[in-house]
Parts: sequence; C-alpha cells; structure tokens
Amino acid sequence: MWRPGRYGADRDVTVMVDLTRGADGRLRSRLLDALPGRSGTAYKTWLDTQTEEFRSGVKHAALDPFRGYANALRDGLSDAVAVLDAFHVTWAPRSSMRSAAASNNTPCTGAGTATTRSTRSAGCSGTGWRT
Repeated sequence: MWRPGRYGADRDVTVMVDLTRGADGRLRSRLLDALPGRSGTAYKTWLDTQTEEFRSGVKHAALDPFRGYANALRDGLSDAVAVLDAFHVTWAPRSSMRSAAASNNTPCTGAGTATTRSTRSAGCSGTGWRT
C-alpha cells in the first residue's frame, strides 16, 4: 500500500471523490480513487480509464485552483461545469488575511504609548489590528 512521505513530491496526492446527493437530498461522499502525485496528467489519465457512461454522468466537478486539474477537466469532461471546491473558497481569503495581518508592521498605540504587534494589551490584538 502506498503511503505519502513526509517531505517532497512523494507526499502529494490527487483524490477523486463522488459527492452525489441521494434521493433524500442528503450529500453522499464516496472515495473513488487516490493517486500518488499532484498533476493534471494523473487526473487526465484517471479520467481516461473511466467508462464513457461514467464521464457523461459527471455534471459538476469541484477542484482546487491548480491549472493542471482544470486542463484535465476541460479535455476529459468537456460537458461538466467546473466549480472551486469549498475548502479553497474559504481557505484562500483566510490565508490572504492572515498574511496581510502578519506583515502589518505598523505599531498600534494604546494608552498613549506605542506597542508592538505581539502585544495584546492596551487595545491591540496580536496581529497589530485595533480591537
């Protein structure tokens, strides 16, 4: 059994999951496959091994913003609508906000004295933003 390594490209994996809703409207998730590596080629090769019936049944494909996946989707599932997966929809804005806050070197002030970003006293949060 393949297990991802702790470092380097060997730890990357491409995962395909079926997120079909059941007759009751509840989301059903089913792992279809997991491939070593993170590449559009891996995804395209996997799509090519699926039946035409399977590929034509895919109406929406959620993927991360990696261009290789989008290219594979365009080539292998041309009728499917590509949508950004929920993790990346919420993760990217949060990550950008954290980066902006961490790089904010402007000291905030409180009680008439300057404080640093790491000081939580005197009305400053740990990010340097006014609380």
